[in-house]
Amino acid sequence: MDTRTSTDVEERERELVITRIFDAPRHVVFRAWTEPDRVARWWGPQGFVTTYCDMDIRPGGTFRVCMRSPEGVATRDDHRRGWTSTLQRFAEYLAENQ
Repeated sequence: MDTRTSTDVEERERELVITRIFDAPRHVVFRAWTEPDRVARWWGPQGFVTTYCDMDIRPGGTFRVCMRSPEGVATRDDHRRGWTSTLQRFAEYLAENQ
């Protein structure tokens, strides 16, 4: 008998799992992902500047970020340029902040 509820399925479908190995201590990686002032230093595509970052990392919390493009255009989170450059910026941040 399948005991899963539709809520269980919906929550699992919204789950985001990111796997990548970074050459940094776990506590540094955790703080870089969970402290807004640190997230603002590496978030977004290359050339973008994070102008606002607010987060509540508790279950059910929120994440809001605004950025400015190299052309000066303000935008909310824009992933059209891809995660590759964002994760590269994250790796560079970790290398500089260990």
